[in-house]
Parts: sequence; structure tokens; C-alpha cells
Amino acid sequence: MTLFKNLTLAVLIFFALSCNAENITIKEVQALEIAGQYTEALEKIKELSNTENDETRYQAIFLQAMIYRKQDLYEKSISTLNFIEKQFFLTEIRKYELYREIGINYRSISKLALAEDFYLKALDSAQSMNKPNLIAQTYNNLGVVADHRNLLAQSMQYHLKAYELLKGTDQYEKQGANFYNLGDISVRLGDKENAEYFFQQALIADKASKELRNVAGTALRLGELKFKNSKADEALLQINEAIELLRQLDARVSLSRAHRTAALIYITKSELDSALTEALSAIEYATQTSSTLQQFYAFLTELEVRLARAELKEAKTLLPTLDKLIKIEAAEVLQEKYHHLKAQALALDGNFADAYQFMYSAAELQSNIHADYLQKQVSTYKASIDALIQSQELEKAQAKQAITEINLKNAKLSTQMWLVTAIAVFLMGTFFIGFFIAKHRSATLKAKMYQSNIAQKDKMLADISHELRTPLSVLKLHIEAMEHNLIDDSTIAYAKINNKINQLNDLISNVYQLSQADHNALVIHPQLYDAKTVIQSYVYDVERLVTSNKLQFIADIHVDDMDIHIDKPKLDRVIDNLAKNACLYTDVPGKVRFKAVVNKFGFFLQVDDSSPGVLEREQNKLFERLYRVEASRSRATGGSGLGLSICKSIVEAMNGTIRLKSGKFGGLCIQINLPHAVDSNYK
Repeated sequence: MTLFKNLTLAVLIFFALSCNAENITIKEVQALEIAGQYTEALEKIKELSNTENDETRYQAIFLQAMIYRKQDLYEKSISTLNFIEKQFFLTEIRKYELYREIGINYRSISKLALAEDFYLKALDSAQSMNKPNLIAQTYNNLGVVADHRNLLAQSMQYHLKAYELLKGTDQYEKQGANFYNLGDISVRLGDKENAEYFFQQALIADKASKELRNVAGTALRLGELKFKNSKADEALLQINEAIELLRQLDARVSLSRAHRTAALIYITKSELDSALTEALSAIEYATQTSSTLQQFYAFLTELEVRLARAELKEAKTLLPTLDKLIKIEAAEVLQEKYHHLKAQALALDGNFADAYQFMYSAAELQSNIHADYLQKQVSTYKASIDALIQSQELEKAQAKQAITEINLKNAKLSTQMWLVTAIAVFLMGTFFIGFFIAKHRSATLKAKMYQSNIAQKDKMLADISHELRTPLSVLKLHIEAMEHNLIDDSTIAYAKINNKINQLNDLISNVYQLSQADHNALVIHPQLYDAKTVIQSYVYDVERLVTSNKLQFIADIHVDDMDIHIDKPKLDRVIDNLAKNACLYTDVPGKVRFKAVVNKFGFFLQVDDSSPGVLEREQNKLFERLYRVEASRSRATGGSGLGLSICKSIVEAMNGTIRLKSGKFGGLCIQINLPHAVDSNYK
């Protein structure tokens, strides 16, 4: 009887536990995880992992791995995910989720090669399911890994692929991440205009997704960028929006950063009382964190405010705290900033000897930082070149594979054609013969097009590689010479290095713009401008460039008093490219004319020059990428062969037209027609 009671009790307990597990749902655990209640969520997961329902067990253990990652327990998360791979049957969607999550963990511990491997596995699964949103998400992940590896060109390509798949969808969180990453790459490429646009689009998408943490983070980043772009009032509005959101999240590190940026904005606006209030708020939040870096930045900002207010006594009280923190955060960039401000404080106190020492130290640190920056830029550009080459090689391999498939199809069609011909002798089926001949010709034409495409890519790859590697080699030689003290005048050396860096930046930026055009991602941001002011600024800029090249400048201007709706930064680039082209390819003494007609009928621009000209049969080829009338001409004069191609992409994105013809001075004449208003949704 006792044995029977015990068995009955055991069955009841098991039944109760089973019922308890069934009463807990995955959605409830997910809600705990989203709320950051990780301990409670893990307790519930233990109960769910005992259920007999395979899907519930899988989701519970997968959620457990995600929580471990969010707790920074990356190895534990990877171990849990490996357990899932061994214990569960993996459908394609499970493979995608699993491999992507493993990739995220490896990226978090900087094992980037492994992260890339698992992201590529996830991409295979997403593509096999033909799920555009999952493919786009994986491209975003791959882009982040490439970015961490300083492969900016490859990173940009991945993110642009994601952009193509996501636009027009309701995948707002993924869109936000994509735009944010594109903005980050644009910042690193020095393209501030596009960076600001991408971060604005990221903010719109984040708000649509209602992910508060993402909205706050993007708003803060956009505010910081607007400040760097000298838009103090816009930056302040954005930073204040970020602060309101960050307070709801109690994100103290980010709050300290936001208040610090606000303080610096108020300094530029000479509103020093507000600057001090913001600096003190930055310190308040920073001291509530364990981040000595945030604390250092916060106290450094207060020091800058105190010096701006000429409050020497208060400034001096901050120095012991900063001296202590700088020993922990010993990065040269922090030391340089601190030594510069400390020198100011000592000079105000009359201690000129120590002030000189700290100013000298700041100058030395700045020199080291600059040299290190140049080294990193060289490495980044070299990595970008290698990634670009690999990408082109992959595209070539894919094109060759396509040619092989077409040739096989062609051979099969040939066999079929002869068979049909034999039948047609008896059936008089002329129609069928014609049909197969047409298909045969179509397949042959496709193969030729692929072969032509490969040849063009080979040439472009060789030209871009050469254009990038030449200044890289010069940079490397100059840096090595400076490292071994082989150059007496470092100022001249730095000037030459900066010149080569600018050359590389221009070329990388050009490739970036063309890549955007290829992916229909060249976005126009029109604004209202006074026509006369715009054209006068162009006359001034073009005249300076032309006269500095010892050429005669001619202005032919007919502008009515009216407003025009244009994307001025992009039009600036077009005019700059055309003016530089004219100066590069005009013999001295020669002339360059800038013509502008703006009235109610249209908006017309023209740049033409004197000899030498370009043969009519070669004029349209000038719009082709890296095309040169003479193989060595552009290189000898400093051109890359991409300028006119970029001009064409920008003008067409503005709904305009651009054409070439022989000019009346014996050189080349380039004419542009634009509408008064540019549609921002055109591309």
C-alpha cells in the first residue's frame, strides 16, 4: 500500500512539473529577455528545456545562448550553440539562426575569420530559402566583419547589397542597422555629406522599428556628426533628443557622452553657462559608471569649459584628478589633448616654463599620432585594394562559370538544332529551324557579352590597382624614410604624404560614388539656393583653379534673380571635376570658359577649353570608367579616369543630361542641362 502511494505521488509530481513547463511560454521568456531580466529568463528556460516538445526545447536553449551572449559570456554561448547543432535536427531556418548567432559571438571576441565563416554559412541557408530579408541581414553582418578588418571597399559592397534588398520593405530594424553601417563607413571614407544622410535615414528606420535603444544611439551619433560638420544648432537639437531617450534607458555612459558633446557645442556658441551645466552633468553620469575613459573625457571637458570661462582656480583643481586618470588611460590621443589644455592652464597661472614643456609634449604627441594615422591609412588602403581585387576575381569566376554554362547550353542547342533539321526535311518545319537558330545566336551573343564584361573588369581592376598602389608605394617610402630619420625637413615630408593621402582619398571616394551609382544608392538631397549666389561661388572657384594653372579664365554668366532647388554638394563635385579636367588637358597658354544660364526656361552649365581637343569618335568613350585617350595621359597629369563617369552618374541622378562636343576654342566642350527642381526620390 505504501509503495502504491509513493508511486502515485511521483506520478503527480511529474505531471505537475510537466504542466508547469507547458504553462510557461517562449513568448513570456522572450519578454523577460527583452526587458533585461536575464536571471529570471534563465530560470524559466530550465523548466522549458525539460519539455518533450522539440520546437519548444530548441527555442528555449537557443534563447539561453542569446542571453549568455548579452551577458558577455561568449564562450558559454558558443558551447550552447554547438550543443544545439549536435542534438537537434536542423532545418534551413534553424541553420540560419544558429550559424548567424555563432558568427555574432565570434565577432564579439574578435575572431573575425571564424565569424566570417559562420556568416557565410548563414548566407547559404538564407539564399537556399530565398528570404531577401535574411540575406540582407547576413550581408549587414558580413559588412561589419569586413569593416572591423579594415576592408572598407568590401564592407561597403556588402552593405550596399543589403540596402538593395531592404529598400521598400517594412524590415525597419534591419534597415536602421544597414543605414547606420553605411553612415559609419562614409565617415571613415571622409564622405561627411553621405554619412549624415545615412544616419538620418537610420534614425527614421529606428523610430519606425520602435527599438528605443537603437533610436537613442543613432540620434546621439547623428548629433555628434552634425557638430563635426559645423552645424551647431542642428547638432544641439539632435543631442537633446538623444538625452531624453537615454534618460529613459538609464544609459549612463551614453548620457555622459551626450552631455559632453552638448558642452562642446555650447563652447562654440559662446554660451559658457550652458556649457558648464552640460559638463557637470557629463561628470555626474560618468562617475556613476566604471568607465575611467568616460570619466577622463568628462573631467577634460570641464577643464576646457573652465579655461574658456577664464576660471583658473577651478581649472587647477581638476588637474590632480586628470593626472590620476591619464595614468590609467594612457592613449596618446588623450595625452595630447590633456597636455594641450594643461599648458593653457599653466600659462594662465604664469608658469611659462612648465607650460612650454607641456605644449612641446603635446606637439610631439600630435606628430606621433599623425605618423601613426598615416601608417594606418596606408594599411587600410592596401587592405581595401586587396578586398577589391578579391571581389573582382570572384565576379570574374562567376562570369566565367556563366560562360561555361552558356557554352554547354549552346552545344546542346546545336545538337537539338541538327535533330530538328533532320525532322524538318520530312516535315518542312522551317519555323522550328528558325527558332533554334535564333536561340543559338542569342546564346552565342550572351557568351560574347560575358567575355567582354570579363575583359572590361580585368582592365578596370588593373587600372584601379595601379592607381592605388602608386601613391601607396610613395607613402610607404616617405614613412620609412621618416622612421629612419633620412629626411631633414619633416614639414615638407608631411606635405607630400598628405598630398598622397588626399590623392588616395579622392580615388577611394570616386570608386565609392560609382559603386553607389551601380546599386542605385546615389541619393540626391535637394535644397533651395539663390541662383546668383551659387553661380558666383562657382565662378570664384573655377577662376582660382584656372589662373593657378597659368591659363586664361573666361566667364559667360546669364543668371536671373531666382531660387533653384538642387543638391549643391553633389553639383559642386561635378563642377570641380569638370574644371580640373579642363585645366589638366589644356596646353599653356590656353583658356578655359565657364558658362552658366539660369532662367525660367532652364538651368544650363558649360565648361569648355582650348586645344588639344578630343576626336569626335572618342568623345562618348570619355564617360567610360578609366578610359584614357592616351594610355599614359591621365596618369602623367594626375587624373584617375573616373571623373567624367562620376559627373555623368550625378547629373543623371539629378534628372539632368550631360553631353560632350568639340568646343569653339579647339578643345573639349561639356554641357549640362538640369531641371530647377531635383526629385530626391529619383534614385
